[in-house]
Amino acid sequence: MKSLFFLGITLILTPSMAFSQPEIVPVEHEVYDFLHLQRVHGLLPEYLHESRPIARDEIIRHLETLEGERNRMGRTAWSWLQTFRQEFLEPSTAIETMIVPKDGNEAGKVGFHFPIRKDTEKFLFYKKTADWRTAVQGHAYAQLRGANPGGETMGGFALVPELIIEGHYKDWFGFYSGTFDGVQLLGNTRVQKYDPQLNTLYYILYYDPPIGSFDRSSVSIRLAKKPFFIELANERLIQGASFSEPIILGGRNDYYAFARIGFRTKSFQYQMIHANLADRAYWEYDPDKPDFGRLVSPQRYMAMHRLSIIPSPRFNFSFYEMVVYGLRSPELAYLNPFNPVVTSEHALGDRDNSLFALESVARPAPKIEAHATLLVDDMILTKIGKNSYNVKWAFQTGIGAHIADNILTSLAYTRVDPFTYTHRFPYKGSFYNAYQHNQSTLGHPIGPNSDQWKIAAKMWFPKRIRAEASLSYTRRGENYTDAAGKFINVGGDPNNGLQTGEELASGKKQFLAGNRDDGWSALASFSYEPIRNISVRFQAIHETYQRTPNVSFFKTELIFGF
Repeated sequence: MKSLFFLGITLILTPSMAFSQPEIVPVEHEVYDFLHLQRVHGLLPEYLHESRPIARDEIIRHLETLEGERNRMGRTAWSWLQTFRQEFLEPSTAIETMIVPKDGNEAGKVGFHFPIRKDTEKFLFYKKTADWRTAVQGHAYAQLRGANPGGETMGGFALVPELIIEGHYKDWFGFYSGTFDGVQLLGNTRVQKYDPQLNTLYYILYYDPPIGSFDRSSVSIRLAKKPFFIELANERLIQGASFSEPIILGGRNDYYAFARIGFRTKSFQYQMIHANLADRAYWEYDPDKPDFGRLVSPQRYMAMHRLSIIPSPRFNFSFYEMVVYGLRSPELAYLNPFNPVVTSEHALGDRDNSLFALESVARPAPKIEAHATLLVDDMILTKIGKNSYNVKWAFQTGIGAHIADNILTSLAYTRVDPFTYTHRFPYKGSFYNAYQHNQSTLGHPIGPNSDQWKIAAKMWFPKRIRAEASLSYTRRGENYTDAAGKFINVGGDPNNGLQTGEELASGKKQFLAGNRDDGWSALASFSYEPIRNISVRFQAIHETYQRTPNVSFFKTELIFGF
């Protein structure tokens, strides 16, 4: 009886201790795709894949929910669940031969070593007490890249060290810092421009050839007292329903700093985001001192409100409102989480770029999930259906299926109207209110005046093997210069909102007008982790278009964690 009593107390106390980890888990972590797979399966209806990143304790809660679904999970999914449980819940097998205090209290254990067993987590430093958890991990990447743009072969070898520090204090303060600083030692540094993980970095985007070194930091602090939270972060932010790339806030931009506050209940979620965006820097000279100049960049910010309602386990609905503004300090009106963005933008003189979006996600049948999103950049109701410049929108819909325990397949269609994401106000060569960060659209990467069909599959296999493949067909209409040498803007550039030509005089635009550039893109990736924290990854991309030179790219990585 006494044993049963203590077992009951343990079961009651363990979740609260495990769940009190409020630090953020970056969006690149593979656990998010795994949780999405289980939601499509029907095992995890409370997981909201449409807003990432989320806190570590929320991920742990979802993993614990799946632990109770053993009879409905296949062998492969179950083995992956145990891998993630080992990482996030840190059982005794995750940290081997730790230094334990003389009093024998394992709550104060500290580790400084490399565990030998292949299934154990590796740490440079680890300490966990009743109040604190601190973990320090290092990674060393050996990267080989190759590209073949337009028949020009190039390659390069790089070494990338990374340091991660994360932890929390009690159940209300969490922190995460992950920084890498790589250098290309051999080959042509222009190969970095074709790496989708690097080509939005400032020194790679604007320098030709890039200087060879590259760095990035994912940093966040989080204060949480359920159901409320507040975050200050510099990292990638994803908002919107999609199996690969949403049209609201996509995942291909460089990191940017943002503050996020919100609260979450079982059937309701609200977030307010205010972000600092970057633009291309330029030299500003003093006319009285022509030899004196300074490097400056337009001030640019984004504000977003996101409201999600979850009326049933099979359906959720979200509303977004956003605005991009610049050339001034942050506006108090946009810093108020309850002040509607559009009315604030009108009250401030209608000089900013406001957008809104509606989104729904449904699971109408077992192991099937569908989503639809409508983003509106500009709208005058009396001009809907008349191809007006005053009506700009984007639409995405998709359907996915959970297949054979370990495969998630999807089919999606995306259409972005001409001039969507753009704005018409330039300043010294910059459209500072455009919906972009470092000249890269915040929304879907195909940009305006385009559409795309995409089929994809994400696969999990035994022995920590993952694979992903996709095939997409894209049509886009690009801006051009006519026979008389006049530039014609058909709405194909997210960084140019000026309207020119006969279309401007008529007040109308045409979808896919301009220079047509249709083509295919294929992606395949593979990762294998034979020993915990030691893995190999491979990625290959091939793009072939009618006008743009064909591009092939591959990257192989050997990763050591310690």
